[in-house]
Amino acid sequence: GEVGEDGEEEEEECTIPTKASLVEKGRQDLVGAIDRLGGFKVVARHLDLKIRHPGRKPLYPELRDWESYRQKLERWMEAGGKKKMPKMDELGKDLHYATRKYHGGSKKVAEKMGLKT
Repeated sequence: GEVGEDGEEEEEECTIPTKASLVEKGRQDLVGAIDRLGGFKVVARHLDLKIRHPGRKPLYPELRDWESYRQKLERWMEAGGKKKMPKMDELGKDLHYATRKYHGGSKKVAEKMGLKT
């Protein structure tokens, strides 16, 4: 895998191939088998794979980057006079989503930023 800025190997997201990509590669046999097993969502769940949603844009993609996220969180904390990691329900929608979805939750973020929880 690729190594991120912090020196840790970044986990690549494992996704089930899309129906369109399987058809494009001539694998209608797999599309049929997946349909018989209950569909893409069911098979993905059994194989512990995520589903890519072509056309669906990720929420707050600018906050996926650690530096951008960290800076926004620090500005938010300064504005509110916060000294320790805010509780998830205190965060705005964007920071709440990015904390949970992109950065491993508030405990991981607090550890990485050296904040108390």
